[in-house]
Amino acid sequence: MRSEVKKWIKNPGLSHWEMGGLILFCSTIIALLIGLLGRGYILYGLFIFNGVLITGALAMRHPSFMVLGYLLSSIIYLNNYPGIPLPELLFFIYTVFIVLALFLPDLLRFKIHFYSGLDKIALLFIILLAYGTVLGYLNGAKPVNLFGDLTYYAGFLTYFAFLKYFHRERFRKTLLVLLIGIIVYILVRNAINYQQIIIEAYALWQIQKARAATNEVFILAGSSFFLSAFLYVKSYLHKSFYLFLLLAGIGGIVITQSRGYWIALLFSFFIMFLIAEKSQKKQILLVISVSLVAGILVISIFFSDLFHIIYDALLYRLSSIFDIFTERIGPSLRQRILETKKVMGKIIENPIAGYGFGVTYSRFLTVPHIYKEVTYIHNGYLAIWFKLGLVGFITILYYCYLIFKYCLHIYRNTSRWAKPISHSIIGILGGMLLVNVTSPQFFSFGSMFLMALMGIFASYYYNQYKYQLNKHTGISE
Repeated sequence: MRSEVKKWIKNPGLSHWEMGGLILFCSTIIALLIGLLGRGYILYGLFIFNGVLITGALAMRHPSFMVLGYLLSSIIYLNNYPGIPLPELLFFIYTVFIVLALFLPDLLRFKIHFYSGLDKIALLFIILLAYGTVLGYLNGAKPVNLFGDLTYYAGFLTYFAFLKYFHRERFRKTLLVLLIGIIVYILVRNAINYQQIIIEAYALWQIQKARAATNEVFILAGSSFFLSAFLYVKSYLHKSFYLFLLLAGIGGIVITQSRGYWIALLFSFFIMFLIAEKSQKKQILLVISVSLVAGILVISIFFSDLFHIIYDALLYRLSSIFDIFTERIGPSLRQRILETKKVMGKIIENPIAGYGFGVTYSRFLTVPHIYKEVTYIHNGYLAIWFKLGLVGFITILYYCYLIFKYCLHIYRNTSRWAKPISHSIIGILGGMLLVNVTSPQFFSFGSMFLMALMGIFASYYYNQYKYQLNKHTGISE
């Protein structure tokens, strides 16, 4: 009986989608029966039950489905629920499962395939994450703080799981489509949240302070990619599609009211402009100009009654960027300056080893003028140095340098779809490294996950570039 079950599991006679549909149907019936009992967790149960079973069924035949499923399920974490609710906990269990199933066995058997030196640096950084965990424990970090810090690197831990299947063209295309889908989801969700804040506001100051500051780095990445894609597609239909997404991305960044990301997006576009071909530079200037005008028109149409209030609020927020050069420094900037001084002092005391994950420092809060023990550091460079020491700091910077180097080679030496992606990655990473001073890209789940995916792309296509170069010149590896 057991052997027959095993045979059916290996070859049930159904396609993958038929199997998924069967599981979806059966689990929905079961979930509805549970719902008749009046349980409030029916929707969570339905989502989790279906997700686990469908992913498991598909992964038995194609483990790459399990990796792509992880990317799609990252939306759970990107929703930024308060605390660590059940869906997020299951997502982290999913992370552990991916690492145990698709990375650790290859690591222990020394069978990890490296496409370039970038992959080796990624492995070194993952080893340093283990070092930071042990160091934090030895330095007395509370388990809840230790776990909280590690969640920021959950996505990066799946680096080699994604790398394992990146050589498959269908996998790469599906990965890109899913990423675009996630970015569009974030844009729509943030727009709805922003509109809801405006609608529910009962005081003028609430409208002025309204913002949808969630997953800004994905909007930054999407906007840069949409600009690059617009430059390279040929048909008017495709250009219109990417122009629409670009306008949505710029609007999405604006409503975050995040000054750092405003500057980061402009810097990203500036880098892309610098390395672009001559004919494309005119297009970039034209598209950005059209985007700004279109953005003002959209706000004036959909928020006609509140246009001047929102416009004045955004203008005030923009002008406050220059307060750092004056004596009128706002409480937010003042808080960051005090925090930087405190963390830098701790780093100077222990610059080589660092303190590990979960270790706190005493931050002075300008409002309400108290000291508080925290682990979060707004300056990403200082955050990684504080937690992983000088070696961790140098490793992540070298990792970023190699992404820049490889993508520049790919951009200059290929004409395939890798060209616009490498073009956008250079801009994205430039913007991320700039905003890292105030919004920690090296201490963020979304940013580190994106950096892992960008590193995988750069490593694989740089390897392809070298292979074609050696083949052309007749040099064997």
